[in-house]
Amino acid sequence: MNITDYITITELSRLTNKSRPSIYKYILSFDNGYYDDIPYSIINLFKMIMDQKSKQEIIDYCLNNFGNNSDNNLLDVINLLKENKDKLDFDKIKKYVLEEIENGK
Repeated sequence: MNITDYITITELSRLTNKSRPSIYKYILSFDNGYYDDIPYSIINLFKMIMDQKSKQEIIDYCLNNFGNNSDNNLLDVINLLKENKDKLDFDKIKKYVLEEIENGK
């Protein structure tokens, strides 16, 4: 079982505000039991992931422990759209968003 079985490197990078190379390095160190070079918050995150938490639990944990920035908000929106893609009319959503942007000027 690997950390990336639950969430991608790119998602972890965005959610933790760490670079992808840093995430790779942390995972390699974690997998080899070398915790000295890993921030404590990342160790806790990896342990939580290894406890087979759901992707939503991982995202929620990151939002609560690594701040709430615009990338995290965007990731939440994208995940929500993916989860409901069969129920949504994307052309209608796009039109609505563009209208809101234009009206907000």
